[in-house]
Amino acid sequence: MSSPVLPSSTSVLHKLNEQVFRPVTVSACLEAVSSLSESERKVLVESPAKYQLVSTDKEAFTTAAVQALASDDLDQVLGDAASGASAAVHGIIELMFALLLNLARADTMNGTHLTEEYEPILRLYYQTMRDGIPLSNTIAQYAEDFDNKIIEFCADGSLTIDVRLLTILEYIKVAQGYQTTADEMHSTLESVFDKTLDFVDQLGSQSLLKPDAKDEKEAKTVRARRTSAKTIFSAGSAGPLDAKVPALKVALVSPFGRYVMVAGLLGVANAEAINAAFSLAASMANWEYVPIDRVMSDLATRSGSGTDTNTEYFNEFREHIEVLAGYWQSALVDAREIELWLNDGASSVDMPTYMNMALNEGAKIYVEVGKYLRLYAEETNQIPWDEWLNADKRIRN
Repeated sequence: MSSPVLPSSTSVLHKLNEQVFRPVTVSACLEAVSSLSESERKVLVESPAKYQLVSTDKEAFTTAAVQALASDDLDQVLGDAASGASAAVHGIIELMFALLLNLARADTMNGTHLTEEYEPILRLYYQTMRDGIPLSNTIAQYAEDFDNKIIEFCADGSLTIDVRLLTILEYIKVAQGYQTTADEMHSTLESVFDKTLDFVDQLGSQSLLKPDAKDEKEAKTVRARRTSAKTIFSAGSAGPLDAKVPALKVALVSPFGRYVMVAGLLGVANAEAINAAFSLAASMANWEYVPIDRVMSDLATRSGSGTDTNTEYFNEFREHIEVLAGYWQSALVDAREIELWLNDGASSVDMPTYMNMALNEGAKIYVEVGKYLRLYAEETNQIPWDEWLNADKRIRN
């Protein structure tokens, strides 16, 4: 029998454009894409419509993206993103635990001590991610306070500039301390990944990686998204990630960033940008559940750098960690702009960009980041951390 003829990306995009009214809303875009068949979505993911975002598009992109971050529709997206990030944290535990089992087998066969050497790395990951739960809640509180209290306080003309300066300087001081903590966490996790890959390499080079004894349908899996949002933008494109609003930059690289990026592209509103938005929306549901033993085999036989492979399998996890570090970086930029504005006399005409958006356009980007982090912390707190640690001990003994 001949293979079924797959639709072309051109025909799928034509179908989508006929389904939606102009202007295209984010919800209409996502609904239209969800109505496609699996083969139609696959075509859009594998052959995405690209868009070259130029400097003249930036204002429309930014405005639409910020509006999306303030919409009620985002709450469901934030919940899904938080669940995905928490699942990614748990999936990495599963992967590391499977690696530990393989190392234990290798030790039994060869009289080595790989399990003993890897266990501290595994425990470091456990502890770092557990510490990340209160850190997420702390960032969420500071994010909400920045949008809801700090900005309004610093804009209050009934207060002296000195009083307002004192408040923003105190915020900057605290943020600098937490940024150091977040950066250290980021560095620790990069080291954990690098060392984990080293152990995978050792097993792979000796052909000691063993498949899961269970049927593949029952085997534990890692959820992976094989496409990057960056593939939507043509070579030479200015891209949205140099947006002039630091808080938006954090949102765009977060686990809910694709939703925000779809909104921005729809805000540009020309045909090419809308087609790119459809392609990106299709990739939002492009998950693959890969058996853990196959993940380890892929890691052991990878071509290219370890960073590339990590990004492929652990993109969602990395996006989450970028939020933990990126919040403080962007908040410090915005806070220092407020400090400069106050030092210059606090003229309403020269109000900093994000301050103006928050006060006059209702932008609450940091509040939304805070919501996501609280949801993530709540879900991740449910991971049975102590059970995993005890299982770790049983393998060693």
